[in-house]
Amino acid sequence: MATISREAARLLVGKIREENGGISPEDRAASPPGVLRALENVRRKLGAAAKTLATNLYSKDTRFVYELIQNAEDNKYTQAKADNMNPYLGFELYPDKIVVESNEDGFREEDVRAICSTGESTKVAAQGYIGEKGIGFKSVFKVAKKVHIQSGPFSFSFEYTKDGNDDGLGMVTPLNEDFEDLPSDIRTRMTLTLLDPSIFEQQAQDLLKVPDALLLFLTDLKQLEIKIYSPNRSPVETNYARCVYEQGGNLETVQKITTVDGESTEKTQDFFVVKKEIPNLPIDEARRDIHQATVILAFPVDEEEDPIISPQHVFAFLPLRLAGFTFLIQSDFITQASREDVFHSPRNKRLLSGVAETFQAAVLRFCEHPSLRYQWMRYLPDDSISDEFWKTLRPKIISLLTNTRCLWSWSESSLQLPSKLYRITPNFKDRWGQPLFEDSVPEEYLSQDYSNEDFRLLKILSVRIISFARMITKIRADLEKTNSKMRATDTDKDWHMRTAKLLSSPFKMPFLEKFIKDVESLELIPLQDGRWVSTEASPNYFPESRSIPIPTDLGLNLVQPAAVANPDRKALLWNLGVTEAPAKKITDLIIKRYDEVSNCTMEENISHLRYLYWNRPHDSSAVDEDIFLMNQNEVPVFRIGASKEHLYFGEEEEEYGPWQLLRSVSVESPSTPVLHVNFLHKAYLEAVPLEALQYGNSWKTWLSNYAGVHSSPQLTDPTLSKISTEFKYIMEHRSEKLAGLLKRFWSFYEHRMAPFVVKKLKRCLVPTTRSDMWMLQSTFVPLPKLIEITERLKIVNFPFLNTPQPLTNEDENEWQFLKRFGVQCTNDLRFYLTALESISEENKDEWRSSSLDAFLDFEENDWIYIPSSATRAPGWVYSGECVWTAPEWLEAKRRLNGVSKFADHEYLFRIILKIGNANWKDYLEDLKSLKEQGLGNNEKILDIYRFLWREFECDSAWDSIRSEYPASKSWVLGVQKPNLEMHVQALKELARSQPPPSTSEIKRMIMLISSMDPDADDVTELRRSNIFSVKLTNGQKKFTDSSSDFAIGDRAEYGSAFAGKIRILDYSIEEVRACRSLLLALDLKSRHLSELVEEKTTVEDGEIDNELSQSFRLKAYALFRCTVHYHSQKSRDGDRSLYTKLLDASVYLSDGISKSISVSQYGETVTVENSRGKFHLDESNGELRLYIPRDKVAREECLFRQLPRRLMKYFAISDASAEALLNGVIGCTSLVAVDGILKDAGIVEVDGIERPSQSDEYFDYQEARVEDVVTLVTESQASQSRSFTPISPTRTIHTSHNEASYYADVQHEMPHRNRRTDDEISISGGTPLLRPQESVDTVPPILNVGSSILDQDYASLLERMINSAARMIIPVKGAYILATLQNRDLLGATVFGSVFGPRSLERDRKVGAAGELLIFEILTSLGLPGFSRDNWKSTIRREVCVHNKYRDLEPWVGRETADLTYYDHEGDLTKLFIEKGYLSGETWQDERPTYYLEVKTSTRDCSEAFYMSGSQYERMRGMQLQPQRPAPNIYVLLRVFNLEGRVGLRVFVDPESSRIGGELVFNVDTWAVTTSGNGFN
Repeated sequence: MATISREAARLLVGKIREENGGISPEDRAASPPGVLRALENVRRKLGAAAKTLATNLYSKDTRFVYELIQNAEDNKYTQAKADNMNPYLGFELYPDKIVVESNEDGFREEDVRAICSTGESTKVAAQGYIGEKGIGFKSVFKVAKKVHIQSGPFSFSFEYTKDGNDDGLGMVTPLNEDFEDLPSDIRTRMTLTLLDPSIFEQQAQDLLKVPDALLLFLTDLKQLEIKIYSPNRSPVETNYARCVYEQGGNLETVQKITTVDGESTEKTQDFFVVKKEIPNLPIDEARRDIHQATVILAFPVDEEEDPIISPQHVFAFLPLRLAGFTFLIQSDFITQASREDVFHSPRNKRLLSGVAETFQAAVLRFCEHPSLRYQWMRYLPDDSISDEFWKTLRPKIISLLTNTRCLWSWSESSLQLPSKLYRITPNFKDRWGQPLFEDSVPEEYLSQDYSNEDFRLLKILSVRIISFARMITKIRADLEKTNSKMRATDTDKDWHMRTAKLLSSPFKMPFLEKFIKDVESLELIPLQDGRWVSTEASPNYFPESRSIPIPTDLGLNLVQPAAVANPDRKALLWNLGVTEAPAKKITDLIIKRYDEVSNCTMEENISHLRYLYWNRPHDSSAVDEDIFLMNQNEVPVFRIGASKEHLYFGEEEEEYGPWQLLRSVSVESPSTPVLHVNFLHKAYLEAVPLEALQYGNSWKTWLSNYAGVHSSPQLTDPTLSKISTEFKYIMEHRSEKLAGLLKRFWSFYEHRMAPFVVKKLKRCLVPTTRSDMWMLQSTFVPLPKLIEITERLKIVNFPFLNTPQPLTNEDENEWQFLKRFGVQCTNDLRFYLTALESISEENKDEWRSSSLDAFLDFEENDWIYIPSSATRAPGWVYSGECVWTAPEWLEAKRRLNGVSKFADHEYLFRIILKIGNANWKDYLEDLKSLKEQGLGNNEKILDIYRFLWREFECDSAWDSIRSEYPASKSWVLGVQKPNLEMHVQALKELARSQPPPSTSEIKRMIMLISSMDPDADDVTELRRSNIFSVKLTNGQKKFTDSSSDFAIGDRAEYGSAFAGKIRILDYSIEEVRACRSLLLALDLKSRHLSELVEEKTTVEDGEIDNELSQSFRLKAYALFRCTVHYHSQKSRDGDRSLYTKLLDASVYLSDGISKSISVSQYGETVTVENSRGKFHLDESNGELRLYIPRDKVAREECLFRQLPRRLMKYFAISDASAEALLNGVIGCTSLVAVDGILKDAGIVEVDGIERPSQSDEYFDYQEARVEDVVTLVTESQASQSRSFTPISPTRTIHTSHNEASYYADVQHEMPHRNRRTDDEISISGGTPLLRPQESVDTVPPILNVGSSILDQDYASLLERMINSAARMIIPVKGAYILATLQNRDLLGATVFGSVFGPRSLERDRKVGAAGELLIFEILTSLGLPGFSRDNWKSTIRREVCVHNKYRDLEPWVGRETADLTYYDHEGDLTKLFIEKGYLSGETWQDERPTYYLEVKTSTRDCSEAFYMSGSQYERMRGMQLQPQRPAPNIYVLLRVFNLEGRVGLRVFVDPESSRIGGELVFNVDTWAVTTSGNGFN
């Protein structure tokens, strides 16, 4: 449109003035009075619309600023952009006016007409005016009485004074004004003359509060400027600008520069901006032709691009009200006339869903951001939004994100659904912070980079803390891997320690006891033979008994020594039933090991002897003679039988020891042969420290005295019938040592000198001083006195015995022992006769004896002479062609044990000559021979293959044959690797063979076939084969086929009960399991005793358990849903009677459950009576009764096995998958979790039945026990070293209206698996508590009439609370107060134990109510105005009705926000808190807040943990007090403790600030709270 002149513009303004009823003064003077009155009436009626718009359209006077900004956004900036200038809008505030300037193109005629119009409607809710300059402009008259507009060729004004005489048409009746000079870049100026200049400061603040983010959502306007010209301060100039870092990027910045006195400060705010087009919007009259809109979300971030969490506006181009979001929302919402709220229209609702979708898109972008990927959840809306329209956004976002892969897994390799992720707790991490066990695929571990605080926000998306059950699943998966970390040899000790602590939790924490069976089923016990077993492989033993290593070859399951080095790991093994083996058992097994010829290694043999050394009784006799030792060549040396030999210590330093005499080469005779004798292997002496003593014996002494190892050469052979080979050797080759030897060991030899030994020794030739050999009996001891005589006689050669060293006459006594052999020590007659003979001989010619020409010429060879047999002639056979044992048909080698003369000489041939047994290579030689000869002896070939299959039942063995005979050599008969069909055929042939095969052979073949997973077609040929060894009722065994009527024992209980009563397959349970595939393929599943046995139970007594009954009834709806889903006959056609029975069912504890089990076979029924039963269901008179064992272990087995199975039968459900589902429902502790389980399983809802509500008082308590134990105990112990002592917990209980709390305080005790002392009792939760003390006989007068004995005790406690309250005051800040005890209070303390007794829901409620009563009494005593029972708004207050004072107290049935609430309308309670230091007098002196008083009670000291629910936690945070700022509501936490004795009180006003300050320590994962300040201990 072409620009008009100023004159034309003036005429247009005048015309519009006339059209709107405005007249000039000249016209007014010329008009008749009647005309003027008529004109005034019209103007008054027309002006009412304008006045309505100006007065009622907006709630705030400052709204005009946003309207002018919006108008500026709608303007054109063609000229500014052509001049390279940003579209601009500026506000200048003066004490009397506001000047608004812009560089827009300027007003056009239609703009002037629009601004002079009132629109088509004057209603406040008028629609369709957004972006129009007419209606929004009227908002300026909230603050201005005159508005002068100069734009382009126009200069005109409007006036409206708001007084009663102003008709309002001045707002739409323009008056021409003179032009003012404008800056060159300004094309439009509005000057607002203010109505009330006195509110300048308020207007200045309002202008400065314009949201920084406003520019984010404006398309054209790029710069906003606000200037404040204060009459008494320097001008303040604020400039806003918007910039985008990169085209297409998400990060945008709003810059704010404030200038005062020439000094500028810059502030920038970054936003992460995400946009999304929302198409197909519902039709709306306000946007008739617009069917799509853009949703923009802006998330404020700091300079590090981390979230900034603060309230943000919702925009519909202009800011609306603060709705409670922490991110900015912009879209084309249809707003109400006030432009501060939106309509609840279909279009707006669709846009709101679009906001949720855009948030979802933003989250996916966040997930790619380096830091926001772990922090975006901080932007999630909370539940504090109250606006009916905007509060629906939160569930929409949660719904979308719950089904969006928006969270990173631990490895950060992929995004996962929130509901599929678990947060790893510290006790499930190693020392490096990594999970103890690898994640599964897809991953389930939540990334560790999400903080604890942020994880709390993620819970609403169904992210969970990893449960103990889930941990068990991960551990089980690891154990099933070939590269299991648990089983790896390089896994470090710290990892095993942490894992052991984790797995020990069920044995320590009573409410995890239900997982004991799961832990016990895991193969966690590492044995020394390389296996890992579970408790089912018991007994399992520690590797030491009495600190001595147990030999590993005794057939015992011995734990690896490394596994018990750590106390925590050893404690776990102990909990898993690993025990210390009795020493008597070990010694007996060692002896039994040698009952037959043992093939144990030397290391095993040493371990046997070492164990016997330390554990044999000190008065026991020698080690059993069957136990051998090994010589230097590691060859057994037997101590009994024909092979018995002597064994010696190899003491090289002992001159007269066996080593020196028998092994060493004589210096005098270097050609002397060495005698090969048995010397004890050196490893034996190294097995026990030299300094060790047991019953006064060293290890070496013990081996000598009890194990038959000798230090001296033995005189006789082991039979004691002839002189030993050793002594013969010494007499023949080392006779020069004989005298010294006899002297050295005479104390040993003296009593072992048999007559034949003495005779031989006498005749032994020994060297003498004559340099020749004389018989020992003819020699003399070379004493100086005898030598002197021979010298006098000039005898040169006298037969003096050569002694080790020269003797003195004093040595005579030491050599007297030689007299026994005829050696003389005195100069008697024989001495002189010998001397005479010597003199005579010295005068004869020298005599030379002839040499001995004969010699023995022996040529060693390897030939054995074998006598004749029925099929072979006698002859010499090379030893390599001989074997000891072999089949009779073997021709490749000669069998020696078949030769009668050789049969008793196995040791000679097997050990000495090392003749082995026949093996598969020998069998193959026969096969090769048959092939070469072309013989067709099928029977023999079958025998050969049978022996081959016995030795090779796995692929690796066949591979070893193929390596010996490669395919290129046409291996023997060309037999291929056996497949399933070949094995089946072999088994069939084996079953037909004669003589009949052994049971073990058949079993091995069946197991082999079963390992190949056959189907029914594969084993058809075996159906009529007699391959099953069945044990008959008479004890005999018979092979039969699959068609015979026999049972398969797959349950130990049933197998032992029916043994000898029915025909049962003669297989162990393990063998049945190994053969399962073949049994099923032969259609024998129905033969298993688990399928055949029919159980009938009876019960003799029982006691109802109210807690278990209530727990079962709460699950009635869930169980009934299962029956409907599985089409149970009991719930068909809308029948609800079963549901009624389940709702009224009762659970009884009983020790009198018995059962009879029956099996039908061959048309007869065999019944076994009076077995112990674990569950009985009784339905009589329309009542359902469930009897479970009183014994805790049996009860747990019942609840997780018998009960689900029996309910399946009772419900008539045949689908086997239902058992696992029923198991989960029964074992679950939360109705929410139960519902989740049923939902996941696709279980249908039942119409017409109201879903039961979650019973917080019961299930919150249970959930805290199961889920929160992970952090409660393990985190507090993470830095502490644990000794080998399992722990037992004590509890602090608090129940406040709808919650309960639990705390486990670790105490040490001696390890014992299921220990219960006389001072403990077991309750349904499995928690040991102190046994209640006996109650007093006197009934307290404060008891309400008709109460029970337990109520009497509780009433006594309440009386003590009332008395204590009368003597207690509110303590000062940071301190606590204790009540003083008086004699009458002792009654309550005495009966305390019986008041609370074992843990139960009722107990928890009573604890909480007692604490609330104390606080109520204290507050009552303060005389607070208007304070009464109506202020006590707790659902558990009814518990105190047993006290006579409160017998008429009505239950509280309203909505509970806190235990007690009080509006302090007189300020008395506030003054008290000021006096005690909790509140600032300067801030709160004149305030009248409402107090929300939450009571937390425990029976022990103040340091014990209590719990807050999620809603309490949020309420506490929402009511946090800000410094120097009063608030309408104050949250107060009153900590009551030590109900057992001197009850105490500590107060926390504004506990959120106490949390931030560290006085209260919160665990964000479990809501557990502890105090860190002073507490009564």
